[in-house]
Amino acid sequence: MSQTIAVVDDELDTLQLFKEVLKGTGYTVVTFNNPILAIEYIKKYHEQFRLILTDYRMEPISGCELAHKINDIDKRIRVIIITALNSIGTNPLKLQVYYKPLSIKKLLDIVQ
Repeated sequence: MSQTIAVVDDELDTLQLFKEVLKGTGYTVVTFNNPILAIEYIKKYHEQFRLILTDYRMEPISGCELAHKINDIDKRIRVIIITALNSIGTNPLKLQVYYKPLSIKKLLDIVQ
């Protein structure tokens, strides 16, 4: 099983932090600041991924919409939402949701 993780967030600081932390613990990390580009890449290389960490509020689609599209590509890929919002509203895929700010320990616990 691959140890590649995709991180999708429109905040470049968050992408950089998550990438540094996860790479430092041995994961291969691919980052995207545009969810549409993430979908295109993951569609092409979906067998590399088992986990995607994504922000909820992004343009042009939300993290939940991204999760739906990823689920259509490969149901084995787990998507976790990490957001600064208090709530993401409806959650029909029953995605795990964590709230920013996250400690580094919490991020690593989520990935494990």
